[in-house]
Amino acid sequence: MAESTEQNPSKLKRLKKTNFTVAEEDLIQQLVEKHSSIINGKLTNTVTNQLKKKVWDDIAIKVNSLGVAIRTATEVRNKWRNTTRVAKAVYTTHRNQPSINATLPEEDASQDLYESAASLIRDSPPPSSPPSPSLLSGYDPILTQTVVPHIQEQTDRTDKQKTVRTPLKKVTVQDIHDMQYRALQGKLEIQEKQKVHMDLERNKLELQIELLQKLVGGNSEPVTLSQALASMY
Repeated sequence: MAESTEQNPSKLKRLKKTNFTVAEEDLIQQLVEKHSSIINGKLTNTVTNQLKKKVWDDIAIKVNSLGVAIRTATEVRNKWRNTTRVAKAVYTTHRNQPSINATLPEEDASQDLYESAASLIRDSPPPSSPPSPSLLSGYDPILTQTVVPHIQEQTDRTDKQKTVRTPLKKVTVQDIHDMQYRALQGKLEIQEKQKVHMDLERNKLELQIELLQKLVGGNSEPVTLSQALASMY
């Protein structure tokens, strides 16, 4: 049996490659965005299949430079196509049913990658023909699982419920100190005004007392008009 197995390499169990890491996904996203005009462009005299293949080869080389695993250009391309397929499904749901929140799970580390792929889909022209089944094979096991949009329970919504609330500014310790300082400054100004008013009242009383003393004492010194007016106000 051992000899027959050695003679038939096709029967040997194929080793499973390591799943794409977040670092690899981010790098693929950046490189695809950089070369999106070629990758998503229609075939012309300048944009050829050979040029597209060369771009994917270059992307695979840069992904392999991370040292995670040896990825072929086909594997990298299939990885990105699978990502765009999932992102397109979510984007289509948002576009056709705006009242339904179709989102990816928050704990999915590839959510940013899906959102970026969806943004590229909006600006990309539709493919001239459906992709070949051979190009859709070899997807990463994690990304081939079905992504079910999360649908919240719908109730009678009003415009007020749909209003987006502006997040409140976070109050810092410095803000509290500034408010306390302004409050004390205002209190000090009030006290100063009260002091001035009390001084005026005291002067008024002193003038009134002086005037009464002159009137009661029979002082022959006449009371001036300014003194009489000052005692009244």
